[in-house]
Amino acid sequence: MQITWGKDFSEPFYVSNGVRQGGVLRPYLFAVYLDDFSNELNNIKAGCYIGEVLLNHLIFPDDICVFCPSVRWLQRIPDVCQAGSMQNCMGLFSTTTKLFA
Repeated sequence: MQITWGKDFSEPFYVSNGVRQGGVLRPYLFAVYLDDFSNELNNIKAGCYIGEVLLNHLIFPDDICVFCPSVRWLQRIPDVCQAGSMQNCMGLFSTTTKLFA
């Protein structure tokens, strides 16, 4: 592998693990990796309901968006996120957390 920056190239280096950027398996592996974490969030039954469907999170490769309609459950969802992030070796950064009322 090499990194290209403009017309400059880094020294070659070997990559022993990971999934290539843009690889067709990347979204599938990401979904499999976070499936248990997503189920944990759904199991707390807190969030916004659209008819009979619970919506309390959307997960993207670099963002997790959580939805909660009441203050009562507001801390429970981040607690589950934090516990799950430790198990899945993800980082949650409170400096990028935004609350909307």
